[in-house]
Amino acid sequence: DSIISQSLIDINANNPCIITMISGGSTQTACSGTLYDDGGPNGNYFDNNDSWVTISPIGASQVTVDFLTFDLENSTNCIYDYVEIFDGNSINSPSLGQFCNNSPGIISSSGGAITILLHADAGVNGQGFEMDWTCTYPNAPPVTLFAASDTMSCNGTINFTDLSSNGPTSWLWDFGDGNTSNLQNPSHTYLSGGIYSVSLTTTNQYGTNIYNLIDYINIMDLNLSLIPDSACGVSSLVLQSNSANNNVKWYSDPLGQNLLFTGAVFTTPVLNNSTTYYAQAEMNFANIFGGPSDNNFGNGGAYQGNRHLIFDNYTSSKLVSVLVYAYSDGNRTIELRNSSGTILKDTSVFIPSSIANGHRVYLNFDLPVQNDLQLGINGNNNDLYRNSSGAQFPYSISNLISITGTNASAGYYYFFYDWEIEKESCVTNLIPVEATILQDYNSTQNIILCNGGSVTVGNNTYNSTGVYTDVLSSINGCDSIIITDLTVGTPSTSNNNVSICSGSFYSVGGNIYTQTGQYSDTLSNGICDSIINTNLTVHPVLSSQQNYSVCLGDSILISGQYYSSPILIQDTFVSFSGCDSIVTHQISVIQSSVQTNLQSICSGETYTINNNIYSQQGSYTDILTNSLGCDSIINTILTVYPTNNVTNNVDICLGDSIMVGNNVYDSDGIYTDILTNEYVC
Repeated sequence: DSIISQSLIDINANNPCIITMISGGSTQTACSGTLYDDGGPNGNYFDNNDSWVTISPIGASQVTVDFLTFDLENSTNCIYDYVEIFDGNSINSPSLGQFCNNSPGIISSSGGAITILLHADAGVNGQGFEMDWTCTYPNAPPVTLFAASDTMSCNGTINFTDLSSNGPTSWLWDFGDGNTSNLQNPSHTYLSGGIYSVSLTTTNQYGTNIYNLIDYINIMDLNLSLIPDSACGVSSLVLQSNSANNNVKWYSDPLGQNLLFTGAVFTTPVLNNSTTYYAQAEMNFANIFGGPSDNNFGNGGAYQGNRHLIFDNYTSSKLVSVLVYAYSDGNRTIELRNSSGTILKDTSVFIPSSIANGHRVYLNFDLPVQNDLQLGINGNNNDLYRNSSGAQFPYSISNLISITGTNASAGYYYFFYDWEIEKESCVTNLIPVEATILQDYNSTQNIILCNGGSVTVGNNTYNSTGVYTDVLSSINGCDSIIITDLTVGTPSTSNNNVSICSGSFYSVGGNIYTQTGQYSDTLSNGICDSIINTNLTVHPVLSSQQNYSVCLGDSILISGQYYSSPILIQDTFVSFSGCDSIVTHQISVIQSSVQTNLQSICSGETYTINNNIYSQQGSYTDILTNSLGCDSIINTILTVYPTNNVTNNVDICLGDSIMVGNNVYDSDGIYTDILTNEYVC
C-alpha cells in the first residue's frame, strides 16, 4: 500500500519562521518569526527547566518582540517562574526586565540582537507564551560602540561586547597588543601586563565606522620582576621594577607592614650597608556606582516597616556607600544579612532629613561571594523613602553585583539607591630585592729599594723615595686604594723577631719557615740586596687534660656551665704567647654503693654503725661516705637472739656430784652457771 500527499512540504524563504524553544539555548537569524515556549502552541511549558533563544538577524539594527499571549505562574517578585529579556546576544547582556504576573508587551532592543529566557521551577506551570518578532535593517553606516567586562584586570582575560547600532555585518577588533579578531563579541587574553588601547571597526552595506578607546585596558603584570642596584661605599641606590603601571609598593620588611614608597622605581636613602627591600605590585580598581541612581522612578513614599533588598555578589568586593532619602532626622541601623537572615555586618548611623536630595551613608561592608544576600533596616519607624512601583529587577552593577528583588511585591524598591562598590584589589607576592653596598679596599705597603731599583703599582712605576697613592679597580668595580711608602737607597739589612704558633708558617721572599730558628734571606731589589735576618720563635699549642669525678646526682661548674653526666669537653683559650691553649675536661660520674650487712646480737647486747646504736631486731639504713667521697648505703638486717634462764632443782645422794658446764658440784647450794646456747648467747 502507498500514500501520496500533494504539497506536503513547502520550502520558501518568504515562509514565516515558527520556533518552539528547546532546553538550553539556540540562536535565530531570521528577521521575523513567531516564538513559542518549550511546550509549543498547544501545551504548558516544562517544569524545572531553563530555555533561551537569541534573535540576531545578520545586519539588523534593532529587534522588536511582541508577546501576543502570556500565562506564567504568579509569584511575588518572580521568584518561581519568569521570562527575562536581555538587550543583546546572550543572557549576560543587560536585562530589560523579568516578567511573571504581567505580559512584557512590546519591547525593542537597542542593537541588532535580543535574548529571551524562560525559567521554570519544579512546581506549578502555565500555558506559556506566544511571541512575534520583527527586525529593522539600517539605512546608514554603523555607529560603532563597545564595552569590556573589565577595564582593569589581574588575570588578563577580557570579554568584549559589541554595542554598535545600525546593524554592522562585519567587525574588526584591534586589542592593542598586536592581536586582532573579526568576531562580534570576542574574548581576548593579554599575555603581558600593561596599558592597551582598543579599537573596533564595524561595516555594513552603507559604510564603515571606527571607535577607538585610548589606554582603555589596564592589565596587571603578575610576573613582577625587580632590578637590584649596587654601589661602592656609602650611597643611595635606585631599585627598579618591570611594572608599566607605576603601582609597585616598596616595603622594608618581608611581611609588608612598613610601606616606604609607591611607584615603579624606588630610590633608597643613603645606605652604609647592604639592605634587602621587598616589593609587590598592586592594582586598585576605581569605585563603581550602580543600581537605581535615585528615587525618580515610579511612585513611592515613607515606609516604617522592616523590608530589605535581595542581591547576589559574584566576586570579593566592598559595599562602600548607598544613597537614602529620610523624612526625619534620626539614627538607623543598616544590616547586611545572608539568605537566611543571619546578620553578617551592621552599622548604626545618624541620617538627617534628606527627602529632597538624599543623603549618602557610608557602610564599608565587606561582601561575601554569595547569592540572595539581604540589605535591610533593623526595626520599625525608620521613616525612609521607598518606591512602591516602577522597579525593574535585576539591577546589575558591572558584573559584580546583581540586585534581584525585595521581600515585597513586584515593582517595589526599598531604601538604598546608587550603590557604591569597591572591587577587591589584586596583588602579587612580596619579592625581595638587594641594595648592595660594596666596600672600597685600602692597603699600605712599605718598600725599601736599592739605587736603580723600581716598583710598579698598576700602570705606574716608581724609583725614587716618596709616598705614592694609586687608585685601582677591584673585581667588584670598586676602588682599591694602594699607598706605597717607598725608600730608595743603599743595600739594607733588617733584623726581625717573629713569633708564630705551631702549625703556622712565616715566609720571607720565596722561603717558608715553620720551625724555631734564626734565618737569613737575601732579596734582590734593583741592583743591590736587602738582607733580612729573622729570629723565629714557634710557640707550641698547649694542651692539658683535667679529670673530674662527681657523685651521681651532683654537678660540677666548668666555664660557667654545670655538668652532671659523663662527658668530654674541650675549651680553647689564648695562651700568654698568643697561641691556642686547649684544655680537655673529662667528667666521670661515680655511682653510689649499696651494701647489705647481716648482723646478729644476743638479747641485751647492742650493735653500733656510723655512730648509730641498735639493740632491737630489724632493718636499718645508714649512709656513709666511701673511699671515693660518694654515698655508701649500708642496709643492716639485725637479728637479736634470746638468752635462756633455766632453774634446775637437783637432788643427789651423799657422795655423788653433778656437772654443769665445766663445774662439778657435790654439796648443797645455789649455783649460777653461764653457758652458750645454740645461738651462742
